[in-house]
Amino acid sequence: MLLVLVLIGLTISPIAAVDNSRVSMADGITTDSVVILPPANYTNEPDAVSNTVAILRQVAARHGLALTAPREIRPLLRRYRVRAIGFLDRDGARHLRDASGAKYCLAVAINAYADKRPPLFGLSLRLLRLSDLRVIWAGSRGADGTQFRRWFGKGEVTSIDTLLTRVTEGLVTDMINRRRSLSVAVPGCTTAIVPFDNLELDGHAADILSGYLMATLVQSGVTVIEPGIIREMFSRAGRWTRGEVTYDFMDLLRDSLGVDFVLTGTLDTYRKETGGQPAVISVGARLLDTRAHRVTGAIEVCKTAHQGTGVLATGRAYVGDSILRHAAAEIVEKLYKTTRSFTVANDTSE
Repeated sequence: MLLVLVLIGLTISPIAAVDNSRVSMADGITTDSVVILPPANYTNEPDAVSNTVAILRQVAARHGLALTAPREIRPLLRRYRVRAIGFLDRDGARHLRDASGAKYCLAVAINAYADKRPPLFGLSLRLLRLSDLRVIWAGSRGADGTQFRRWFGKGEVTSIDTLLTRVTEGLVTDMINRRRSLSVAVPGCTTAIVPFDNLELDGHAADILSGYLMATLVQSGVTVIEPGIIREMFSRAGRWTRGEVTYDFMDLLRDSLGVDFVLTGTLDTYRKETGGQPAVISVGARLLDTRAHRVTGAIEVCKTAHQGTGVLATGRAYVGDSILRHAAAEIVEKLYKTTRSFTVANDTSE
């Protein structure tokens, strides 16, 4: 009986050990060459930013990567009037690179933060090359303390700092393990994510979804324009829109940035599991071809899920993260991999 339980535990344990022997310094990233932009805080928690930055720097340091804190570049940002809360435009990137000597910056968005029992935390990161604002890597993760339970509910994370460390460790490890992308240019199509229209009461829900879409696209090998550049172009054009793009703006994106496709849409619903009601996401997405001025694909995605527990009260992945991850994956799978025009644009074979 004991042997059976041991085998079950090995199969269903939600905790995966980090193999530090496989983690090394990212090629091209040197000490003090990465600065953290002031994070976008999509929560109402005043401690979220300081705690996230502190633990992010601690985790990165364990992997030999020194990150410059936002407070250290704040005078520089003020001097050049750079507004970089989770985003960066081209002028800001130039000033930051020239004045600090940094080669890369890390854009941070705090999607969820709750210092309760169980604690809750969600984070999106983008590694940007300052010379051209290329999105080198992107990742999004969320978790609550219950998902780390082992047999019979043991091992649940009850500390917000421990949870921050677990989530951040996974993202930083993934970023460093994908270091080859720093020196390898990805040919093929270029995509711009235009902010989704947001019909949800949570004003940041569409931005959180965009973080998951960014991570899914970049890790699928798609070149994605830094959202800060899209915001910059909207500002210069004297307009701001969500969920739609005019022909003129498509032409502008194509001619000035080489954008082949625009991904946008409408987030109808995003609710976390509360009061016995399941977590829900409902979103409509469209992929637009900037050259043909047409919709190459459209999809409606609806996901629901309960948190629940696994066998012997083990933890399960946090549903707020799972439905976002699955929705983003389905959107990319259906709109990109099944779109003929995307396949043709991304074909680099001789």
